[in-house]
Amino acid sequence: MPTTDLLIMPGSPALIPELGPKDDKLRPILDKLIHTLHADPRPRHLIGSRDPRWHTTLTGSLRAWGDTSGINVHAGNFLPEILQRRLLGPALGDVTSIRDTLGRPDPHALSIVCVDGSAGLTLRAPLTLLETALPTHQWCCGLLGDQGMPHQKVQHASAQELTRAGIIEPVLWLELAALAPNYHRSLLATDTDTGVGRYIATWEAIA
Repeated sequence: MPTTDLLIMPGSPALIPELGPKDDKLRPILDKLIHTLHADPRPRHLIGSRDPRWHTTLTGSLRAWGDTSGINVHAGNFLPEILQRRLLGPALGDVTSIRDTLGRPDPHALSIVCVDGSAGLTLRAPLTLLETALPTHQWCCGLLGDQGMPHQKVQHASAQELTRAGIIEPVLWLELAALAPNYHRSLLATDTDTGVGRYIATWEAIA
């Protein structure tokens, strides 16, 4: 069975049933994937934005994003980390690093990365419909899944291009693009119904 070295998931609170419509595209696939992680003994690295816009003083809670369930994971003050902890639950394991950049992923750890694509994919999207959003969504899909060709060169994109296309925080995407040739990459699911590109992918380091 292939070993997942990087798990890429959305940073969207809509993944939580109490905070969004029933998610038939992403949530079942993510849940199945998380179930397989229970047997993975490696430490976890949680990677996602730590921008002040995603900060809450309510440690471990998604109440700031409308969650009234009372569920608290008792750690994390930024949306991506709280999501990661809540969704992984018992599969979270031993968290040994929490950061906002990938850097050079530790080959002896499982890195869980929260990223979102363009927020301009429909008229009802947070940034409304942007002309370059769809090509950028396609770029994200091509980056996250290698179609069996791990050494193919990922088409270059700049931070400015990604920002203009509606990717609010492009840094992690650029890091993923730089790392991509070193991994077998599988895009498992994608969704644009909210107007934001959301993805689930697994990457396996090439030996």
